[in-house]
Amino acid sequence: MQVVLSCACASLGGTLAGALAHRWATGLVGAGVPGARAACLCCAAGWASALWRLGPTIEALELCALCVVLVTVSLTDLAARVIPDPCTACAAAIRLAHVALVALWAPSEGLLLLGGSVVGAAVAFLPLLAVTLALDGRLGGEGMGGGDLKLFAVAGLHVGWRAFLLLLPVACALGIAFALVRERLTGEGDRTFPFGPPIALSFWATLLAQPHVEAWLAAWLF
Repeated sequence: MQVVLSCACASLGGTLAGALAHRWATGLVGAGVPGARAACLCCAAGWASALWRLGPTIEALELCALCVVLVTVSLTDLAARVIPDPCTACAAAIRLAHVALVALWAPSEGLLLLGGSVVGAAVAFLPLLAVTLALDGRLGGEGMGGGDLKLFAVAGLHVGWRAFLLLLPVACALGIAFALVRERLTGEGDRTFPFGPPIALSFWATLLAQPHVEAWLAAWLF
């Protein structure tokens, strides 16, 4: 009963946070950002799932703050095909703040967590940057935007390099499905489809399932 009540309160708080996310997105890209109700629903579901999964912990607080950023990113990318730098910088700051709090209580654990986060960001960003530059030179166009690359780097910063190896193919599969559905519904088949929402969704799912993901990878791969 207590868990249900906590999740209900988190849903209410998430609804208010969703309204703030929509307002933030509007301020970043200007007027004409749709999806206010969707933002409230997504944040409500995100906050409830974070509290249900982690309980009233600092990790749950980190996920709730990150949820607002991911919803904002999705709104701006859908509306204007842009993932603003303030959003990715805020997501990185959320992770570094968590690492700093851990380091205050256990310096060695905080240092280990910081090292894993930095390695995760590097594993996420550098290979994708190299592949994107190679494809851009061969195809003569932009294959993946800089905002997408930065969002992937932030994902690696949060989940670490192990879980990112699963996050990446999931994000690509969701991106392909999203592009096909969008083309079918709107008839828009351009190459600049918004990749932010699929990345954000795979990012969130990986965060919620991270202990199970890392245990599976450790048991079956390395």
